[in-house]
Amino acid sequence: MCIVLALISVSLIQPMFTVAEQIAMYSKAGFDSLNVRFVGNWPFGPSYAVCVDSTRNLVFVGSGGGVYVLDVSQVSNPVRVSEIRTRGIVYGLYYDNTTQTLYVADGQGGLEIWSIENPSVPVRLSYCYTSGYARGVYVSGGYAYVIAGREGLRIINISDPDNPKEVGYYDTPDYAKSVYVSGCYAYVADDNTGLRVIDVSAPSNPEEVGCYDTPGAACGVYVSGGYAYVADWEGLRVINVSDPNNPLEVGYYDTPGYAYDVYVSGGYAYVTD
Repeated sequence: MCIVLALISVSLIQPMFTVAEQIAMYSKAGFDSLNVRFVGNWPFGPSYAVCVDSTRNLVFVGSGGGVYVLDVSQVSNPVRVSEIRTRGIVYGLYYDNTTQTLYVADGQGGLEIWSIENPSVPVRLSYCYTSGYARGVYVSGGYAYVIAGREGLRIINISDPDNPKEVGYYDTPDYAKSVYVSGCYAYVADDNTGLRVIDVSAPSNPEEVGCYDTPGAACGVYVSGGYAYVADWEGLRVINVSDPNNPLEVGYYDTPGYAYDVYVSGGYAYVTD
């Protein structure tokens, strides 16, 4: 049995945002009803995402409606430094080591941007509500590329982190689940239609230039050295994308379970299965 605790108030409080900002934020995402607004909850639950601050030995772990900030200086004894509470379920994380900024794909809540300059006191800088459920995010060149399920790929200008704005989108044929950006291309794992290669050199007008229909359900993607590694439910597919207009599969490995995500480092692909 799963118990969800939510705290609802119809009285005056001191929220993180002003009343007007909260009303605009949460009612726009479809959270609140007449004269009732969300003020807090106990959010922590299943974990779908993780990322690392390698300089400061911090790990960010998505957990239900929030993120744990862990100090892993002693890897055998991780220490919880702080907690981030988001409005929706955390499905994806991206961390920028240079700016010490955490980008959270927040399900129904869209994209949230947090400063981790002080890991003990993370500060929410802003949010950007997206169509569809935000399930993944990749940041490159002043833009956040957000995967939004049946609403495809959403492109958000984050050059001003306090005021992010959606500037373009591409509606993939099926249910977009993961994205990796390399150069001027976004590589999207799009469930039953496989790998989609999208030219994002003009963020306001992204265009698909190639695709490869993998045999299973494409769930995760990582690009390295001219190859896209796709976790495709039925296993790992290795696709040559040196010509983005003509991606070709060059190898595969049939994992024993259902391949869901992949990370590549050096000569190894690490697959969650």
